[in-house]
Amino acid sequence: MTFSGLQTLIRNAVRLSVKELNIRVETSDVFNFPRSIITHDCLRVLKVKAYPSFRLPPSRIMRSGFQTLQTLSLSYVYLDKQSSLFDMFTDGSFPQLKTLHLKCCYNLICLRVGCPLLEELVLKKCSVLQGLEILSPKLMTLKVSHCFGAFNFDDIWVRIDIPRLYTLLWVNNPISSKNCLENLVCLHEATIGFLVTQQNLDAKKLQSVSGFLSGLSHVVSLTLEGQFVEVMFKFREIGF
Repeated sequence: MTFSGLQTLIRNAVRLSVKELNIRVETSDVFNFPRSIITHDCLRVLKVKAYPSFRLPPSRIMRSGFQTLQTLSLSYVYLDKQSSLFDMFTDGSFPQLKTLHLKCCYNLICLRVGCPLLEELVLKKCSVLQGLEILSPKLMTLKVSHCFGAFNFDDIWVRIDIPRLYTLLWVNNPISSKNCLENLVCLHEATIGFLVTQQNLDAKKLQSVSGFLSGLSHVVSLTLEGQFVEVMFKFREIGF
């Protein structure tokens, strides 16, 4: 099927007022996100996966629609000329969104998520992510894995302020230099696993890990994965 044929098929689905749309495309070229679904006022679930990648429209266009969307899953996103998504998932956009999954977002350097009703956020394999800010007041589940890998320690920063967060999964991510984890007063379970080796651990990184863990002070059940044990040994060696 050609791209134009696929776009026609999607427009027909919109005319039929479908509530759930799952788009999977495999192509040798970059697939353009179908704009016809942005203002679709019946859509509740949207999942888009185009391998090797697809291109999103500008943030201002995405924010103008999706007034009824509750679940959004985007995989293999090519961000052309918008390496920051600080203005897409703001507290004024996606007003009904409860679940957001972002996987393999190429060129995504900075992300801010503040959707007012969001309950679950999953970020996976966003390897060039440098800065992450999450402020969604009703978020209960946060899973971040295999992100931040393309940047040095001093370039990575994280800010999380989620008073209702219940479950946190933070694995296979390098240590970030600036951590601000606040108001995690409802945190029940957390799984933490940094990408570390004895060779690249120094006092500054260990201090950063200490700051990260201090933000989890309310957690009931804490699981530390494999390589994190190396951090604990290093803590003991230098007297942290």
